[in-house]
Amino acid sequence: MTTHICVAPSDVVGRMSVASTSPDAPGQRFLRLPHPRTNVPSLFLASEQPEASSSKTASTTILEVQSISPDASRSWFTDDDQVLGDGKLLVFTPVDPLFLLLPIMSAVAPPNKATTAQFRPLEDIFEDAASKITKASTEEDSDRVSTDDILFLGRLDCVLEAMKRICEVKEITEDITVYRFSQATLLSELQAKVTLARTKGACETLSQYLSSEVHEALLASYDFTILDAHLKALAAADENANAVIKSGKENGADGGAKSGAKEAKGGKKGGKNGASRGVQQLAKANVQGMAKLSSFFTKKDKAAA
Repeated sequence: MTTHICVAPSDVVGRMSVASTSPDAPGQRFLRLPHPRTNVPSLFLASEQPEASSSKTASTTILEVQSISPDASRSWFTDDDQVLGDGKLLVFTPVDPLFLLLPIMSAVAPPNKATTAQFRPLEDIFEDAASKITKASTEEDSDRVSTDDILFLGRLDCVLEAMKRICEVKEITEDITVYRFSQATLLSELQAKVTLARTKGACETLSQYLSSEVHEALLASYDFTILDAHLKALAAADENANAVIKSGKENGADGGAKSGAKEAKGGKKGGKNGASRGVQQLAKANVQGMAKLSSFFTKKDKAAA
């Protein structure tokens, strides 16, 4: 069995440990699903809670699995004195199932955005989405999204609960419930997440699990005019302050006086010692009685007849 070092919630690690040794333990299944932002096939873990039968909340947690590989060859040393030659680190991060539903809803959306989608049963939605999402995949692609994984996702109780947070829901009979994706309902849910953080940064955090279209719609649902103006004013103030500091360093009173003093001192020193040794020796030579060099270049007077 291959061993990896991972970072995950302690309860998930406990469930995975039990599942590896007990066949009757709650299920832990890895799923290959389209990433909600990029649609690239990505790995997720559906981890079932053992106390699900008596719990009123969702019994399954979904975690995104990311592999962090070192830039050079690395190894891990474990507590039981083992050496793991594979130095990568697996990180398991809980993710709201709501985000995993976005590629599903996008796949079954009408081609014409002006057309209103129809109410459909949950099974019908996931079967249609599985057919369309896997259509472009090839059998040779080991990372492709499989129909079984998408259908399994649709059977999770946490996904059923998430469907109610992004869809209009109608109960036809006691056994038949139909759903229709609602952009307004989705934005309301996302706004609730952002309101808790009360910052524009929360929108950027959520964008890691949103397509660019949904992210832009979320940003447009808020008025960041005052915030953007404030940030621009702060940036301008910082720029002006940096310009003043730079100007002070180059032309400041103290700096300029010291620089001028150094230049004056350097100039005086250059006048005394700046000449070459040969020129200094010629200056000391005795030139008394010697004709000046300019006398050789003047016209001589004609002799008297």
